[in-house]
Amino acid sequence: MGAMTKIRITDADKVVTMDADRREIAAADVVIEDGVIVSVGASVDGHEYDDTIDARGCVVTPGLV
Repeated sequence: MGAMTKIRITDADKVVTMDADRREIAAADVVIEDGVIVSVGASVDGHEYDDTIDARGCVVTPGLV
């Protein structure tokens, strides 16, 4: 089994969720572990990530395929 990867998309101007309510969250981060979205919301520091993507000035739509 391969190593787990943990990616953080940080400082998005807006995150548009794909949940039933299609929530829009301002100034949010998205954390992905092994290809699965595990967290959407306020910035969380103090964790180690394999990669960090700076999304300032962007709208992020996690789960949109």
